[in-house]
Amino acid sequence: MKNYISILTLFITIITNAQTTVLPDITKEYCPNQEYTFTVKSLPGSYSGIQTTGGATVIFGPTSTGNDGKDITFTAKFSDNCNTQSFIINCSYASPYSIIYKKIKSLTGSGFKEGGNVVSQVVAPMCQTTSIPFSITGDQYQNTYETPTLNFGTINNYDYRIPAGWRLNGTLSTGSN
Repeated sequence: MKNYISILTLFITIITNAQTTVLPDITKEYCPNQEYTFTVKSLPGSYSGIQTTGGATVIFGPTSTGNDGKDITFTAKFSDNCNTQSFIINCSYASPYSIIYKKIKSLTGSGFKEGGNVVSQVVAPMCQTTSIPFSITGDQYQNTYETPTLNFGTINNYDYRIPAGWRLNGTLSTGSN
């Protein structure tokens, strides 16, 4: 009987102390304004509500997927802000559970590493008739809401705007295309 009680106590402890898991992974990088499906398993209590911070938005749900309300899924997206964004899940009879995402790939505000080459200028005569060599090196995304500042990922794609009438790789510029 004593062994039975010990085994039962151990089993209850394992069940109640199950570690909460979250998908998608909080250490990865995510694009703003794109919907993601989030799965949270083994919350510390039954789901009772959700809040967001930093501009994150819940689009659909959460819905319980079992385990007495301790497993949920929901659809959400991150805003186009270069800051930390999170989901705070309220649980019955337990402290709220926070899911914090720090790597949102946004270029708004100071969303890129200072000193980078995001804005470049070329000084050229009014009537340019020869090619100008021009290159931009990669930069990083930046979250200044973290201490120390979090730099991550690589920015290698850029938009170019050249004066009307100029050509870039054979394409005639209108000044705004």
